[in-house]
Amino acid sequence: MNSADKDYYKILGVIDSAELAVIKAAYKALMMIYHPDRFQGNKEYAISMSKELNEVYAALSDLEKRRKYDEVRFATKNQYEPEQKFDQE
Repeated sequence: MNSADKDYYKILGVIDSAELAVIKAAYKALMMIYHPDRFQGNKEYAISMSKELNEVYAALSDLEKRRKYDEVRFATKNQYEPEQKFDQE
């Protein structure tokens, strides 16, 4: 699965226009929950979540990587949405 298939903003629970401080706070809060040394549940799940959160944070915390991700995400999202036709009756 490539990065365009994942909604990084949804994974962090933030809006698309979130500032870096909000992204960082969301990342830190989720890492406190899913860090493998702290997580009380399945360790494999915690490891996979930690890796995913690190991937997301690496992409969204770097302005250039975030811009590229947003461009691909926008193009991919709009590519598959059917045209909407509205009846004007």
